[in-house]
Amino acid sequence: MKKMFFVFVASLVAFVFVGCGTKYTPIANVKFDKVHVELENQVKMYANQYQSQEEMEKKYNVCIQDWLKQNNLINPNSEYTLNVYIWHYRGFVWLSNRLSNPAGSTSVSVLKNGIIERKKATGKLHYEPGFFTNLKTVFGQSKAAFEDRTIEAFCNHATGVISKVLGK
Repeated sequence: MKKMFFVFVASLVAFVFVGCGTKYTPIANVKFDKVHVELENQVKMYANQYQSQEEMEKKYNVCIQDWLKQNNLINPNSEYTLNVYIWHYRGFVWLSNRLSNPAGSTSVSVLKNGIIERKKATGKLHYEPGFFTNLKTVFGQSKAAFEDRTIEAFCNHATGVISKVLGK
């Protein structure tokens, strides 16, 4: 009985350590079309005062494509396809049209011949610009500038997730 218990515990420990050390084999390059952005507004009546989903999608695409090009990861003939989905949530300060700290999440998948090879998703992230930026936002800072910094922060996070999925 003791021997069986020892074998079980040793197997369990080995399984845990092997699983913790697992890394993806690197993928040299991928096909990439565009980032898919889902924009959600806490209050719909203020949404037209800020960037549209299409404008945000363009900015996310430029950021991700620039990063992929800098790292020489784009190849239109690659057997791997990269899909990036970003959920961007816009919250507002109570009873105003001023943005509060936005939230977002990222889902990255790599497909080979239409079948998902790798996938990684992040939980809900909050952009925290700092105390003084929050004061500027409440008292009239440029809406576009604040939102652009938010997009940049979420995009930088997304490139980190892409890097992990590609095994870099």
